[in-house]
Amino acid sequence: RDRDQIVGSVGRSREFNRSFWPVNDVTEKRWRQVDELFTGQGFTPISVYRIGEIFFVQDGNHRVSVNRAHGIPSIEAYVTELKSPIPIYRTDRLEDIVRRKQEHIQAGRRPRRYTTGSYPVVNGYC
Repeated sequence: RDRDQIVGSVGRSREFNRSFWPVNDVTEKRWRQVDELFTGQGFTPISVYRIGEIFFVQDGNHRVSVNRAHGIPSIEAYVTELKSPIPIYRTDRLEDIVRRKQEHIQAGRRPRRYTTGSYPVVNGYC
């Protein structure tokens, strides 16, 4: 998978921008520590949620940021897939998703519960 499909964070959205650059000094200090680990020994896999074509980081925001800074096109990850009754694409804005969900409901389709399935991606990448 293309690491550019990672578009957001769970719980850390105020610490990184959408491109995963640190937005405050505390985050930047930690970023430098993670960068040193990267050059010294590499990373353990990150954990992400997948919804449609996009991923949100559950654990590993700094690792994603450092990975991108070094221009590496992929990152090893454990993926938990969340299924949605509507398609979600990496180019979507929040408004697109909300509109598509409203159209789905207006078309008489009953909202479904989201289902989850977790699977480790061994030697798999986002």
